[in-house]
Amino acid sequence: MIFVYASWIDAINKRLSGWSSTTTLYGILEDNSSTYSPNHEHLTVQQAMTAGFVEVSASGYVRGRVPSKETDIVDNELQLLGGTLNFGIIESGKTIKGMMIAAQLGSSVNLQIDTPVLYVNGGDFPITTDGRQVFVSFTDNIFIKFICSTTPAP
Repeated sequence: MIFVYASWIDAINKRLSGWSSTTTLYGILEDNSSTYSPNHEHLTVQQAMTAGFVEVSASGYVRGRVPSKETDIVDNELQLLGGTLNFGIIESGKTIKGMMIAAQLGSSVNLQIDTPVLYVNGGDFPITTDGRQVFVSFTDNIFIKFICSTTPAP
């Protein structure tokens, strides 16, 4: 499942965020103990954490940055593209349930104001670490597709 947060779309509309080389987007890995269910009412990363999102805590873990952010339009789909996220060499035995991508809105990471962009679980998640480098990438580097149409959805 990929869940896109309304708060990020709102931040784009207010020109506080976006999907470009000037926007800092980072990934947060979700620990298996997390009880989180994504919700459009979560306007900040901190609100998601208060609602049960538990970040991985392990030796070697770092929050991954989304590199090479670009957009493309293919067959009336707006595609948000980005490179592979690197989360460091995480100690063995940790189970990663999912991942949140967040947008940094200030001059540095601040969970009180940074807004969640998308939440991912399922697919290749959960992942159990084995003491090697942990990378997360998306098929063809496509994070999100939006259908562009002049016809209203059914």
